[in-house]
Amino acid sequence: MANKAKGEDFKVYIGAVGAGTLLAHVTSTGFTSSRTTVDVTDKDSSGKTELLGGSGILTKTLSVQGIYSDSATRTTLQTNHDAGTLATYYIEFPLMDSATNSVEGTKEFSAVITQLDATGEVSGEMTFSATFEVSGAVTTVAEAV
Repeated sequence: MANKAKGEDFKVYIGAVGAGTLLAHVTSTGFTSSRTTVDVTDKDSSGKTELLGGSGILTKTLSVQGIYSDSATRTTLQTNHDAGTLATYYIEFPLMDSATNSVEGTKEFSAVITQLDATGEVSGEMTFSATFEVSGAVTTVAEAV
């Protein structure tokens, strides 16, 4: 049975799991999965919508708010956003599974950063929010501890 993770343990990396570079300490995150549908309603549908099962496009989006780990990672995010670079990222939210002695919850994916916002206050740290549009499958990776 997995334990709960602290919000402060969420982190975003660029690169493959185990070889990535920390981009940010995440303060808030959201993961959206949606699917378009294909309407096959016709005159024999008795006035009810009919959908084609297993069809449509599956879209996954990751939204992240956080604190930059350093200026180099801020530059990396901005450069990837501006160029529309499809890169490998992973988000780590350690949920320890004592039965398997592994960390569950690491998600690796390829994505394009579709939105990037930066904010800062005079007496606070520079923060950001980014939206990652996933390309292809999201892979769950369990790392041995």
